[in-house]
Parts: sequence; structure tokens; C-alpha cells
Amino acid sequence: MKLKLCLIAFFLLSSSSFYAYPDRDARGSYTENFTHLQIKASLHTPSVSYKEGFDIPLEFKVYNHGKEVVRIFPSTKGLETFQFQIKDNEDRLIEEILPHDAKPWDPRYQKDLLQASRNHKENLASDTSKEIVLHPGESFSYRVLLNERYRLVPGRKYNITGYFYPNITESKKNLLLSGNDSEGKNVFLRTDNSISFFYEKRREDRVLSGVSEPFGNSYGVSPEETVFLFLGAEMKKNWGNYFKWLEFSDFILAYDSFSGEYINASISERDSVVEEFKKYLISLPSGKLKSFKVVGVDNLNSNEARVRVFAERSEERIPTRYEYEYTLRKAMNEPSSHWRIHGVVARVRK
Repeated sequence: MKLKLCLIAFFLLSSSSFYAYPDRDARGSYTENFTHLQIKASLHTPSVSYKEGFDIPLEFKVYNHGKEVVRIFPSTKGLETFQFQIKDNEDRLIEEILPHDAKPWDPRYQKDLLQASRNHKENLASDTSKEIVLHPGESFSYRVLLNERYRLVPGRKYNITGYFYPNITESKKNLLLSGNDSEGKNVFLRTDNSISFFYEKRREDRVLSGVSEPFGNSYGVSPEETVFLFLGAEMKKNWGNYFKWLEFSDFILAYDSFSGEYINASISERDSVVEEFKKYLISLPSGKLKSFKVVGVDNLNSNEARVRVFAERSEERIPTRYEYEYTLRKAMNEPSSHWRIHGVVARVRK
């Protein structure tokens, strides 16, 4: 009898320990479900200006600010897991240098095969990714030299936004198994911040001029006037005038609920995503705009500016004060060169 009781107790304990952890595959797909709640991603660079011929380091930092352990699986090909969107001051997208464009005679590109074999590590994904465990308060950083990865032209300013894919290897596998073009692609985090830097020309290449062109244009609409007309149109619910000041291809990326769908959509499908985004803006998700005031303008250069606005919104008769920072750039492909709103950062004021 005692033997039977011991066996029953053993099986009960075994079954309870078997179901103690949630189901997950060998590469941790389960962790993707709460990565957005635990992980924050950010970009860091030591300077806002770099000279031609010098390295441009960039740090992509992933931080676990939650209370649970998180597992991430960076690809051994770094720029698959850590992806960047880099645009210059004329809003042109900068492409990555392909591997065959690397300089084979540069010692930094030479590989010591013996050293590589000595440091070789095996894992469950055929060496295509590695597992990193982040406990609460811990972080992981990936560093890259932008001048080696991208064709940067001196004399221009560049804006960078980062996208972190916690398990892109598993996402690709799910994509192949499911045959669904959208499967696994939505699992990414956009960095909390975007950074900018200026890439200076060498001193001998600079062209100096005795006359400097002012940032403003006395015959056109200034950046602060653009934002004033934009928010005034929202208050009057004149959506035609409201939307004409927006550059949707960039502005939609400021909204996490639409940015992933827009990035992953084909060119023919993006128009329908923008139409849904317009309906979302018309619904006034943050409440009705009651008042606003332009409190500051930062002219970054002749084609880019940032405008700060204090605003008050009301939802269900509850007022909330906001601070907005709008990024504006000139529409270079239009003869009138109107300012367009490309991005926004919103904060709740106390």
C-alpha cells in the first residue's frame, strides 16, 4: 500500500513539474509574446558631428526594464536583428553597402581562419543565431561603424531610427512553413529615440561663401506657420487642409500600431494602410484639441526644422496637456518647396 502511495505521489509531482513552464520551442518563440512589455531599445552615438575619414560609431542598446527574464536570439548576421533606417537631410534613404563592395585589401576585412575556428560556437539553430538571457535591469549592446556599412556623403546631415527583431531566425522559419508573407514579420521593436548627426567634409573640400542663406523664407510659409495651420485645421475638422501638411511615408512611422503594417506592406498595399491611418487620425484618439501654442522653433538647417507646441486636449470632459515636437522638412520635389510634417514626438505634461 505504501508503495502505491509513493508511486502516485511521484507521478503527481512529475506531472506538476512538467507543466510548470509554458510551452515554447527551442529558440524561445514564447518570449516574443511579451518582449514589447519587457524590452526597450535605444540608439546612442558619442557625438553629433563627425569629420570625413573618421569612424562613426553607433550603439544599439536593448534593455530589460521589466520584472521577468527575457531571452533574445540575435542573428549572427548583425544587421538582420539590428536594422536601421537612415535618411539624409533631403529625405533620401541610405542603402547598406553590399558585402562584395567591401575592400578586400583593408586589414580590417581580413579574417584569421585559425582564430575563427578557435572561437567557433555551436548552437541549436545551425549557428545562425545565439541565445542571450537578459535579467531585469540588464542590457545588451550592439555596436556598428556606420561609415563601413553605409555610403555616407560628406556635407550632409543624417537621421537614424532603429528596429530590433528579437528572434528573426524563428520568424523566417515560420514564414517559410506558413506560406504567409506577414507571418513573423511584425515581431520587432522601434527604438524609443531617433538620433541625428552631421558628416563634415574635409577642410580642403569645403566651399566657403561670403553670403549665408537665412533659414526662413519671407515669401513662403515658415515651419511654425505650417504647424499653426495644421493644428488649426484639426480644430475646425477641415481634414483636407489637415492632411496636406503631412508626409505620410514618414509620419505614419511615429505610430507603432501602424508602422509595422506599413513597413511590411507592398508598395501597392501601402495606400490602403495610409487610408486606415487617416481614419484613425480623424477619430481623434487622444481627444478633441481645445487649444495650442507654438513655444519654440529649432532651425536645424535650411531644409529641416523642429517646432515645439503646448496643447490641451479633452476626452470625456477630462483635460490633458501635451507637449508635441514636430519635425518638418521642405518638399524638395515641389516647385513651391512647402514645409511638410515628417514626424512627431508627444509627451504628457504634468
